[in-house]
Amino acid sequence: MPASAQDDFLSITGLEKIYPSRAGAILAIKDVSLCVGTAEFVSLLGPSGCGKSTLLRLADAKTVLFVTHSITEAVFLADKIIIMSPSPGRVIDTMTVELPRPRRLAVRETQDFTRYVARIRTIFEGFGMLRGTHVHE
Repeated sequence: MPASAQDDFLSITGLEKIYPSRAGAILAIKDVSLCVGTAEFVSLLGPSGCGKSTLLRLADAKTVLFVTHSITEAVFLADKIIIMSPSPGRVIDTMTVELPRPRRLAVRETQDFTRYVARIRTIFEGFGMLRGTHVHE
């Protein structure tokens, strides 16, 4: 169930993380903004190396944020999906998943579930992220 702004458990605005390296600075995430409501299950979805785990460590909210590469897993589990771009990771879309709870496996065969998966797939294809094995359907 989506939360209102007053119910935010975690709010991040304009977050960036740069890691130093011998080859020069590595921009891991850039201008990331998101809100997570109280008791909301949120999936961070994106390709390998986009900063999902970095964001999880920085947010220090491991009980609320779930990191995955799987589109169907994110849609099945989450109330909200935060879709991240390839490196440097940026939030490119936030999608509220309005599927009934509790969710049974059969929900994956519904038109609503298929529409959520297709919308994310289209976003990833636009960034060229489904050509390899970085994101799984």
